[in-house]
Amino acid sequence: MDFKVLFNLFKDGIVKPEEVWKEFLSSSFKFEDVLKKYVAPIVIGVSLITFILNMIFGYPSIHGAVRLSFFQTLWMAVGNIVSFFVFLYVFGWIGSFLAEKFGGDRDFQKAFSMLFFISFPSLAGQILGAFPVIGGILSLILSVYSLVLLFKAFPIFLGVPKNHQVKVFILFLITSFILGTLLAIVMGALFSPKI
Repeated sequence: MDFKVLFNLFKDGIVKPEEVWKEFLSSSFKFEDVLKKYVAPIVIGVSLITFILNMIFGYPSIHGAVRLSFFQTLWMAVGNIVSFFVFLYVFGWIGSFLAEKFGGDRDFQKAFSMLFFISFPSLAGQILGAFPVIGGILSLILSVYSLVLLFKAFPIFLGVPKNHQVKVFILFLITSFILGTLLAIVMGALFSPKI
């Protein structure tokens, strides 16, 4: 595992995302390789960094920073990893389905990869969100940036025609919000500590 390659991919995926996407799509990628070489190491790395920062600064909550035990913080990090994969799989199918309905490609692997790449700013926000005061604001800004990238990504990854781009984006957001809320409740019940 080349950490420099992963770091550069992550950085470039935020700074010049469309170049990274097009380069990725022009390669003959295999889904299993994407999972092993990129998704797992980056998601685990982000969770590990967030875990360390939460141990240092406490866990940010509406009550301010809360000190959790080592095992509570570790369990939350495991929950972040599991949740990320569940969300990628579920919303990958939704994105693929919606793309096909509006003249794009029904391709789960590309939809999964699309969601992974557009999540880079949100993952960076997860790390920055652990910092007191300014972290929450930066995390919110980066999450909004991920939504902007999602809008741009549908035509590139799934061939959604430009005249249907807004419809697919809005339907995806509505579906994701409803289903995401249900998944967040379940994942929260499993992995969130009792504060």
